[in-house]
Amino acid sequence: MKLSLEWLGQYVDLAGIDPKALALELTMKTAEVEEVTPVQRCLDGVVVARVHEFAPVAGSDKLSLVTVDLGGTKVQTVCGAPNLRAGMLSAYAPIGCELAGGFKVKRATLAGVESFGVLCSAKELGLGELHEGVLDIPPSVPVGSRLDQLIAPRDWIIEIDNKSLTHRPDLWGHYGFARELAAIYGRPLKPLGLEDLSQYDHLPAYPLTVDDLELCPGYCCLELDSLRPEPAPLAIQARLHSVGMRAINILVDLTNYIMLEIGQPMHAFDADQMGAVRVAVFGREGEFTTLDGTTRKMRPEDLMIWNAKEPVGLAGVMGGLHSEVTEATSRLVLESANFQPMTIRRTAVRLGLRTDASQRFEKDLPRAFMAQGIARFLDLARQAGQSPLIRSRMTHVGSLGDEERLIRLPVDYVSRYMGQPVGEERVRATLAAIGFESRKEGDDLVVTVPPHRSSRDISLPQDLVEEVSRFYGYDNIVPVLPAVAVTEYAFNEEMRTEHKLRRLLSQGHGFVEVHNYSWYDDRWLAKLGQDPGQTLLLANPVAPYKARMRTTLLPNLLELLPQNYGQRDELRLYEVGHVYHPDDERGRREVGHLGAVWFRAGGQADLEPLFRELKGVVEDVAVLLNLGGFRFAPASETRSAWEQAGCYLDVFLGERKVGGLGYLSGPALGAFKSNALICWLELDLSLLPALAYPDLKMTMPPSFPGSWLDFSILWPAAEGFAALEALLDGFADDLVQGREFVAAYGGKGLEPGQKSYTFRYRIGLSDRTLTREDIEAFRERFMAFLTGRGLGIR
Repeated sequence: MKLSLEWLGQYVDLAGIDPKALALELTMKTAEVEEVTPVQRCLDGVVVARVHEFAPVAGSDKLSLVTVDLGGTKVQTVCGAPNLRAGMLSAYAPIGCELAGGFKVKRATLAGVESFGVLCSAKELGLGELHEGVLDIPPSVPVGSRLDQLIAPRDWIIEIDNKSLTHRPDLWGHYGFARELAAIYGRPLKPLGLEDLSQYDHLPAYPLTVDDLELCPGYCCLELDSLRPEPAPLAIQARLHSVGMRAINILVDLTNYIMLEIGQPMHAFDADQMGAVRVAVFGREGEFTTLDGTTRKMRPEDLMIWNAKEPVGLAGVMGGLHSEVTEATSRLVLESANFQPMTIRRTAVRLGLRTDASQRFEKDLPRAFMAQGIARFLDLARQAGQSPLIRSRMTHVGSLGDEERLIRLPVDYVSRYMGQPVGEERVRATLAAIGFESRKEGDDLVVTVPPHRSSRDISLPQDLVEEVSRFYGYDNIVPVLPAVAVTEYAFNEEMRTEHKLRRLLSQGHGFVEVHNYSWYDDRWLAKLGQDPGQTLLLANPVAPYKARMRTTLLPNLLELLPQNYGQRDELRLYEVGHVYHPDDERGRREVGHLGAVWFRAGGQADLEPLFRELKGVVEDVAVLLNLGGFRFAPASETRSAWEQAGCYLDVFLGERKVGGLGYLSGPALGAFKSNALICWLELDLSLLPALAYPDLKMTMPPSFPGSWLDFSILWPAAEGFAALEALLDGFADDLVQGREFVAAYGGKGLEPGQKSYTFRYRIGLSDRTLTREDIEAFRERFMAFLTGRGLGIR
């Protein structure tokens, strides 16, 4: 959103304030300023001239020879503007003037005709970007007047980040920011000029009906006559141009000016095309042509403005082509309404028609703006020299937003929430500066919320604390760490498991992690030949074919392959994400999955090695998560586009199926290039125990030194090493603290079929140091154990 500093200065005195310092104050206290740009208008020497007469230049399709009256002096110039008309007033730059872009006006010959000066467009004067026609000046301006005395020659444009205004619909106009600046700098805010609408209460009401007050909480209209479709005052035109809005004529410009001034979009209908106003939905499938000449497809739920017979406007978005104000229009029906934000946003997004009006209605405008907009229109029209004849009283349906809203605020509440002592007087003075009245009742302040603040913005005591805090200055609040109890960190085991899986696939196997949207693309599913079955549906999808929530990760992973395999012969992608299933009891069930696809360009002989490599990845997952191992079982039925019979394995943990692993075959393979080999895997992480980091069992080291004894045991080789270990496990002795295998020998000095196995025993006591007698007694007991089993030692 763009703001003109000159425009803001019409409501609050900003003299002596550096524009960049002002922008910083706005950023710290109101909304983020993205850019501050100085504007120098090229008005020096430019005067108001009357087009006396003009005629086409021979041999040219566009140029005209124009005679302009400078107030007693007539000069000729050549001009190609399509909006020229005899008697109009425009801006004339004589020879020697410098226009925008550094262009210096010189005597010139165009199409063989001499030109002494330039009739200027808004762009040439540095007012804006409009270059399609010359500046159209109101007929009340004296011919010969200097333009730099009618339009401010300098300005600053302040660009605001729209995202920081989402919760502040009162700031979608210059007057809202002027109110903020008045509070920031402690300067008085000039009241808006508003016509007293009560003087027309004796007039008949205009025929108005609203079918659904939920879709249209408020609607005001007024019929007026005797308006001349002449140019708007130069100051209004210059301000509109400065923020990127083109000037048309006073009837249209005033509605745009008020939208940019207070934030209330308005619309002027040609009264001869109306007869009545009805606010209702379109009610059927059909078409409607908007002001821009585009025929749009409408849905039954789209909210429309109707005349006595047919729709004439797309509510809150754009008017209709057949009810627009033309140069012949003198009777108007002036609309100032309030619409349900969600309805306007859905329609605007679906039609791709995000207008200045729809952006404001999406923010839930205060309803008090409706009547204020009409009163402001009449006041500005009279200031411009118009004499509108009012044909109806201001007719309205629904709320005018004049209901009193009170919030009870304990006196010490602000200090407690801010963590900074703030006196009662300062709290009340700060609130009063931005329009909040307050009175003391016991230990509380009873605060009246001004009508220009939306109920979605201000409704709680905490909202009032925010208002005081931002004007107090967030940078003036001393940061103090809160006193908190330090507790043991509770690890999220599922998240730790996901992180460990990411490290395995990314670092251990060279996969690239991706993050897909949580919904399917029906067009891609159709290409794969996949029917997703019953899924959850999004109420407000980004596109009609992206409404189904995913129940598996694989379609979206497969969709990425054609977008990326053009640059490489191998591609490995994986995603750790959630899938969503309908659930009869809870409505939906959300679980985590691991999905991966592995593409390789090659022949059929390369498919088995690729599949085995991916199977190795699944086996590594089991090892990594301390699961012992997966069991793989061939599947004989076709379940989906990628699960073709005989082309995949079910993955089991114990007796529970936890996922699948396979390669792409059948019709789905037609969605990829001819030499594509694609393997896939998907695991349901909710079915895998979260044992990524199992508890370690620690054994305390002995307090007293022990001893190591080696025994080389003769054992029949045919009986195997495992049988020997099982036999030794049967030797129980209080001194044994551990045993380990050292070596095996089967060579010279042994009988045929014999082998010698050396084991090392650690022995010790927990309450004292071993003695020689203890060691000898242990040796004798162990030898007796071996002898009793027919074994000897070497």
